[in-house]
Amino acid sequence: LIQKYFEKYEFGMFVATSGGKDSTVILDLALKINPFIIIVHNPKSITHPDTIKFLYDISQKNIINYVPSKYMKQFIRENNLKCQIDGTRISEFDRVDKSSDLIINGQTVSRTEMKDHGVGIWGLENIYPIYDWSDDDVFNYCKLNKLPLSREYKEYIL
Repeated sequence: LIQKYFEKYEFGMFVATSGGKDSTVILDLALKINPFIIIVHNPKSITHPDTIKFLYDISQKNIINYVPSKYMKQFIRENNLKCQIDGTRISEFDRVDKSSDLIINGQTVSRTEMKDHGVGIWGLENIYPIYDWSDDDVFNYCKLNKLPLSREYKEYIL
């Protein structure tokens, strides 16, 4: 899926990363297609302290653009971005601590109804390469590819 959209948008794509497990997988997949892809983190006050440290560690190898929500539209325009690679997954449809709904094609959609792509906010094409993965799929991918994870997931790290 990432390769397909890379061929369509070339360098108009970016990876949105929270520093979480799903974002770690998405970032790895995207960097395999384009090692120079733009990486964006939208800082939030609720970010787990271990995840903040983890993002800092990642930034030692890759440039991470820290873009607050109020500047995101400007950042997208200035960088001519057209497509966001996102780690949102169906299996997290019942999260209580965060929104479980998405805006796709101008409609609020439950994760249970999501597909692998759609037009999201700011008119960006959003792709969800791991939308149908389970938690086990994510952790197994991380383990098989020796990807670092935030200590926030220490109970899953073997």
